[in-house]
Order: sequence, then structure tokens, then C-alpha cells
Amino acid sequence: MSQPTLAQILWQKAIEDNNFEQAQKIYQHLQNTASLDEDYCSVMGLWYLQRQEYPQAINAFKEALNFNSSMEDELYYQIALCYFETAQFQEAEYYLSKSLSCDPQFADAIYLYAETLAHLDKKEQAVSHYKYLLKLIPDDVQLCINIAASISQLGHQDEAIEIYHRALMLDEDNYYLFSNLGVEYAELGDFADALYCHQRALELNNFCADLWYNLACTYAQIKNEEQALDALEKAINLDEGNKEYAMYDEELNILHANGRFWKLVE
Repeated sequence: MSQPTLAQILWQKAIEDNNFEQAQKIYQHLQNTASLDEDYCSVMGLWYLQRQEYPQAINAFKEALNFNSSMEDELYYQIALCYFETAQFQEAEYYLSKSLSCDPQFADAIYLYAETLAHLDKKEQAVSHYKYLLKLIPDDVQLCINIAASISQLGHQDEAIEIYHRALMLDEDNYYLFSNLGVEYAELGDFADALYCHQRALELNNFCADLWYNLACTYAQIKNEEQALDALEKAINLDEGNKEYAMYDEELNILHANGRFWKLVE
């Protein structure tokens, strides 16, 4: 194994010192002198990605691929992630397919692929990949929450409810599961079950603004204005950011004729 050059030693020190500007300068020097290897490129790619400098990150990851990388699946995924973050979904789809051709069970790539397909309006393909990921990782409650929310937005509310119920068998005291279930039931017009789920969520956590806000929306949908306003007031007291959100939330439009609403959001 050859001894590292002075530039390579200085680059390593810049990385250890968390000195991005210095590391970047040395990296560019190493590029010009053809002294790079996969590690330099992938590390700089991750650093560019963290700084949201996506074109530079893509270039670094692609350069890493030139070294007959043993981490092709990860590098393709990182490139796809950069394209996804810049809303270049077709490019993201292409690199995710390459990542998954290397490792068909790469969970992060499967999830991002499903998200990408959803953005490309390939709804059924997206749902299929979400469900496949749940088969691979059936016991991750947060993953269940994320996937159920995503497939609900794609028009599969019944399957979303099934996933939430399955997740409750893993974590029966998860207030977000109950709250999200309440939202799903309300959207399907089952307000009795919706209110039960919201109230169950609040029994588990009485200090979460999101839970009170979701309850306010459900009460508004059944034209129970005073209880909706009571819940909204608690949501705003816990998080004043809900003021602006409430002003533009169509589910709360029925409250606009009530002067108390405007006092809450002013």
C-alpha cells in the first residue's frame, strides 16, 4: 500500500477538524492531480449533501462510482436522494432502480423509490413498493405510520387504516397512531370512531398540539363549533404556529363566521 501524500494527510486532518472549506480545497487539488479514490469522493459527497449543495454532491458520488466501487447500491441511492431533494424525480427514479438492482432489499432505497413514484403519479407502483417494504420490516411502528400516511394520500385509505391497526398491536399506547387513525376515519365520514381515536390519543398525551388540532378539525366537520374552538384554542396555546395554519385550513372554514375563531388566530 502506497504512503499517503501530504495533500491526502492534510485532507484527512481537515475532515477530522470538521473544516469543510479546507477539505474542499484539498479535494479539488486531489481531483486535478488524479490522486482521488472512492473514500475521498464518497465522504465529500456526503458532506456536500449535508450542506444541501446537491450538484456538487452528485458529482462527488458519480466520481466515486468510477473506482469500481463495492458500494454501488449506496452511491446510486445517494445520487437519487440528491435528485429527489431537487425535485428531479425522473433522474431519482433512474438511480434508485440501479441501486435496487444491486440490492433489491435496500430498505432506504425502496422507501425513496416509493416516494419518487408517488411524485411521478405512478400511484399503484408506489403503493406496491410501500407494501413490499412493510413485508421486509413489519415491526417498525414509525415506518408503519409513514407508509400508512403516504398510501392514504394515494387513495388507499382502507389499507392505511389496516396498517395503523396492525401497528397498534405492536405499540398500543402510541398516541400518533390513534390520532392518525382519527384523521382517516373522519375523512371516511366515520366520525364516531374518529372522535374515539382522537380522545384516546389525548388520554395518552394531553400536551401535543397536533392531537388537539386534529380533534378541532373533526369537530368542525360535524359542525360542533364550540368544541372545535375549544380544541383549536388548546392547539394554539401549545403551538402558536397553528394560528396561521388554521386560517387557511379548509376543514375549519365553518368556524370563520364565529368571532371567537378570529380572536384565536389574530
